[in-house]
Amino acid sequence: MDGRRVVVPCGWSLVAAVLFALAVAVAPLAAQQERTFRPLRSLGGGSELTASVSLGDVNGDGALDVVVANGRHWPSQNRVYLNDGRAGFTLARRLGEEEAGSYAAPLADFDGDGDLDVAVGNDRTRNLLFVNDGTGRFVAGATFGTPSSTRSLTLADLDGDGHTDVLVVNRGRQNFVFRGDGSGGVRCRDAVRGGGRLHDRRRRRGPRR
Repeated sequence: MDGRRVVVPCGWSLVAAVLFALAVAVAPLAAQQERTFRPLRSLGGGSELTASVSLGDVNGDGALDVVVANGRHWPSQNRVYLNDGRAGFTLARRLGEEEAGSYAAPLADFDGDGDLDVAVGNDRTRNLLFVNDGTGRFVAGATFGTPSSTRSLTLADLDGDGHTDVLVVNRGRQNFVFRGDGSGGVRCRDAVRGGGRLHDRRRRRGPRR
């Protein structure tokens, strides 16, 4: 209950009083369930096979823009939609020139210049970093991983060095962590083994000589 008092008319039986109290309590919940969200406006084309979207201010105007990962199994064009500040996304730009079967396009600052870059996770082709020039225009940067079945990317500083790392989740294949170098690239990859442990390839090499 939400703390409201229910006043039951005098002379009612206990059963009637309980049913009346339940009806009063449930009525607001039923009204809430009938409420639905309606589309404010469309975003992109209806024929696009969108796998995921990411939000972030890519051009520094204080409004959240949208980066769309399109394609899934079929090559398609990823896009950046710039927000006019009123949830209007009339300006659309291509993210890269080549079409790919993309599943994920999360945002983070990979090169340490203060703006948001994009990591794109692809199916059956290499994953790719796109570097932002600060105005929401992106140029293709470093690739990471071999062609695989990437389904999602998670970005975080996993080793505490202040740089953004990438956890790559692949369908039916080995998952990997790629360590960011802070300048828009990745240094190496670590396999994610069973039990949640990272297998660091650098540890297998032994001391440097």
